[in-house]
Amino acid sequence: MVDIGQNWIYEIARIQSGVTTQTLDYMGYYNKFSIKEERKVEDKTYFGDDTTSDDFENRLTAITGIDRSGSMSFYPYDLTKLNQCIVKSNDLLETFFVGAKNKLTNKTKYTDRAYINNLTLSLPESGFVEVSTDLKFGDLTSSTNDYVGIDINGITYSHGTIPTQSAYTTKDLTSVTFAGISIKPSKFDIKIEYDLDEKVDNTSDTTYYKVKSRSISVDGLELATDNSQFEDAIVNETVGDFVFTLGINTVTVSDVLFPNIDLDIESGSVATQTFSSGKVGKITIA
Repeated sequence: MVDIGQNWIYEIARIQSGVTTQTLDYMGYYNKFSIKEERKVEDKTYFGDDTTSDDFENRLTAITGIDRSGSMSFYPYDLTKLNQCIVKSNDLLETFFVGAKNKLTNKTKYTDRAYINNLTLSLPESGFVEVSTDLKFGDLTSSTNDYVGIDINGITYSHGTIPTQSAYTTKDLTSVTFAGISIKPSKFDIKIEYDLDEKVDNTSDTTYYKVKSRSISVDGLELATDNSQFEDAIVNETVGDFVFTLGINTVTVSDVLFPNIDLDIESGSVATQTFSSGKVGKITIA
């Protein structure tokens, strides 16, 4: 039997405090995921004794830990789903449950200690809007049993269902402004990045993460048409809100400054300017 991607399902949900049952979520139409385990190997050399005939054979090797990580990407249909990916305080830090299951073999991998490392919302020149994330896993369980219907640290999960709403495309983008100036972008990315502090519980080989800081930026902004007001605002180092409406959602990245401008000129091609913002702290998704 050939194991193909269509055999698998992938589900995620932010763990809620005080609940004992939870339905796993589809934040969009998942199209790619990865789950990786990389064992950390340490080796040391040591002195031989008087009987040693090979001076280079004295070496110690051991597995000293496991780095567990993953990634996922999906086509969103409602950006308010991304609010669960915005961690606002370590006091409120709740991890995610991530589960992957092969429907034919019932082989599963799951964890209830997944952490968002970074997230990018990409609006390309045309086509589907896409969200991609990198994840860190505190632990990982491999099994031949389904992860639903069993108690996992006090919560019993059930499978979610694929959404029925249409996934967003760039045609759903209806308005973009910076500092109140209307602009017409051909593409841009919104990036949310977390600086994570890693601590390992060596008694259980479990890793815990806390967020040291969070940053948000607007990257790779290209305009479809020149806009002198926008360019004047950049030159004058204007700080303002970057606001866009996509379908039923409005996203506001507050207090944005665009310090970086890249101008690319090539013979026989149209010159392009790409704008990237500095890192800011506030985003609102409604």
